[in-house]
Amino acid sequence: PQDHRSRARPVKSTLDINTEPSVAYSPTLPCPCLGDFHAVHEMTDGLAALNSSFEVAYASQASDGQYRENMIMLGGTEVNSLTSTILDKTGSTFFIDNDAMTLTDTRSPVTYGTEWDIDSLDGSSQRDFDHSWFISTDAEGTRVARRFRTDYGIMIRSRSPVAPKRGLVLICGVYGFGTWAGARLPFDKDFLREIRGFDSFECLFRVQVHQRQPLKTDILVLRALPSVPAPSSGLSSLRRRASRSGSRRPYEPLGSRLPATGDGQSGG
Repeated sequence: PQDHRSRARPVKSTLDINTEPSVAYSPTLPCPCLGDFHAVHEMTDGLAALNSSFEVAYASQASDGQYRENMIMLGGTEVNSLTSTILDKTGSTFFIDNDAMTLTDTRSPVTYGTEWDIDSLDGSSQRDFDHSWFISTDAEGTRVARRFRTDYGIMIRSRSPVAPKRGLVLICGVYGFGTWAGARLPFDKDFLREIRGFDSFECLFRVQVHQRQPLKTDILVLRALPSVPAPSSGLSSLRRRASRSGSRRPYEPLGSRLPATGDGQSGG
């Protein structure tokens, strides 16, 4: 992300997205990648409006040449196989737990989990269940309806671990709504003012969700990252990681609120 006014000429970038070009989606489950698809549209529209030169590539299909360009990566460790490598190589202090579907700031330490509205499907509810509700089964085996209220996400800007003269931006959420909201931040004037003066940084944000749409986004953590060391193993290890496509984890309900590991948790 940078101030739009400082862009003197188009910059070639690679927009790196999900490992696989197609992912099965069921409307009864909150698929983590659904918001990622919207994030791709937000990002490509924004880059096109800035007259930027870019290519879209799947993580498992990117070429050596694309890895050597400026990279914008979308999606968390569950949907983008490069994300865990980048989190490690950039020295980020954020950790994504795909089993618990939580995001931890290990420096605090505070763990953030998605908030939900939850209601029963036994006929006693007075709600009018619309398309924003998902159907799932709770820990006791009872079918319930739930919808997103809050999601969390992170953004990292750093020198590319595989191309020292290039930059890298990683945007991902606990669920896809966090990725979707994060894709809007590089084009937000208030956010650009917040990051002015940062070379490399990591950012953690919270987004309010309504009717399956990301609304207000609040920045919870913004701090500098250490310099990324020059790559020593080239592109081979990064490409091997990207070519591995793991099986998707079945959805498990989280409950309306997850406990924090510290007392600084806000809204998650």
